[in-house]
Amino acid sequence: MDSAKYNAANRLFLFLIRALLLGWAGLLVYLNLHLYYQPDFSTSPKGTYNESVYRQLQHLGDEIHAGAAEDMQDLFPEGFLFLNALYALAWVDCASPLTKSQEQKVLTEALREIDWSLAQINSPTGKQIFDENLYPTYGAFYLGWSNYVLARRLALVPADARPKNQVAVFQQNCAELAAAFDSIPGPWLETYPHSAWPADNVV
Repeated sequence: MDSAKYNAANRLFLFLIRALLLGWAGLLVYLNLHLYYQPDFSTSPKGTYNESVYRQLQHLGDEIHAGAAEDMQDLFPEGFLFLNALYALAWVDCASPLTKSQEQKVLTEALREIDWSLAQINSPTGKQIFDENLYPTYGAFYLGWSNYVLARRLALVPADARPKNQVAVFQQNCAELAAAFDSIPGPWLETYPHSAWPADNVV
């Protein structure tokens, strides 16, 4: 190899090494900066909540109201129910620090969105892939997740502010789940006919 080709190859090798080292250095700087990340909290005499999460939930709300849950259903069998449940539970976590304060904006919006998600879960679309004839009704996945969301929604407000119809549904669901667990010979309730998963029973 003549010296010109050798020098060109050497320069290319050094350039690649420097680019690699620079990339690693950039990654380390990025990771170190994120160690000091602090969420954007909104604080007032009326309460404190995570403003970053609140803004993200508003964006997700636009998506889910526009059909994101239906799109998720195309990706996996329980997608519609699961996305609505996770969306509602994220609102619960965002609003939970406000339940003992006078902050109404976020809490009111959270309750509205959670109730909207519960209506979606309880709709014919939410139930369509689950078997009504299972015990418990619609199976472990459906009744477990829907009742968990309902429980977290009820816990957001004082007992005297909980909608009586929601309390009655929650109590009925709990009684059905308890009776179903007492009646089966094995440890797991079915999600689909002759199909059961431990994770579905945990909920």
